[in-house]
Amino acid sequence: MVHADALQRNSRAVEAHSLVRCPFSGVIEFSGSFFEGDRGFSISPIAAVAAAVEPGTRAVDDLTDDVRRHDALELTWTPRRPWFPLFDGFVTVRPHYQGAMLTISGTYEPPLRAFGRAFDAIVGRFLAHRTLQRLVDALARHVEREWDRDRVPLSPRKS
Repeated sequence: MVHADALQRNSRAVEAHSLVRCPFSGVIEFSGSFFEGDRGFSISPIAAVAAAVEPGTRAVDDLTDDVRRHDALELTWTPRRPWFPLFDGFVTVRPHYQGAMLTISGTYEPPLRAFGRAFDAIVGRFLAHRTLQRLVDALARHVEREWDRDRVPLSPRKS
């Protein structure tokens, strides 16, 4: 993990989930395309406040399922401003009825030392959860759009 050294001291765990209307087998591939490219990438707990980050992803094995191995994306981000935390985590997927459960989980370290830890204790942890939930929901919408675009409609049978 890219930020492992920085995150070990005062890291906080965070996790968010979203249901996706897409076959389990396509979710990780479509998720990877969400983070690719040189587009500006911002994350935020609310629409009016956004922080630009530099994301990094790579495909890894998800070993959290005792029954079988799954693919996952390791996800890191580095903020462009010092008042936003580093993040180190994973995007994982599990089959769920006729779709998939998309999860982003990981750890962050509150920035700005003692002030950041105090802020995190008061409101920062809520903002971190809200930010991650908005991100996983945006990722789920992207995956569904890609799935809808990628699908080839079946033509009616000719008699």
